[in-house]
Amino acid sequence: MRKPEPRFYALACERLGVQLAETIFLGDAELCVTAAREVGLQAILFRHNAQASADIEACLTANRQRP
Repeated sequence: MRKPEPRFYALACERLGVQLAETIFLGDAELCVTAAREVGLQAILFRHNAQASADIEACLTANRQRP
C-alpha cells in the first residue's frame, strides 16, 4: 500500500489515532494531494516554505473557528 491509494491515508490516520478531517497532509505531488483531499484530509500542495506555512496556518485558524 502506498500513496495515492485511499487506504494509505486512512490507515495512517487510524494508526495515529486521528480523524481524517482533523489531519493536514502536506505534499509536493499534486496527485497525492488530490487523493488525500478525496478521502477527507485537509491537503496542501507544497510549493515553497512561505506558502506552505501560510496554508497550514489558514487550516489551523479555520479549524479553531469551527464549533
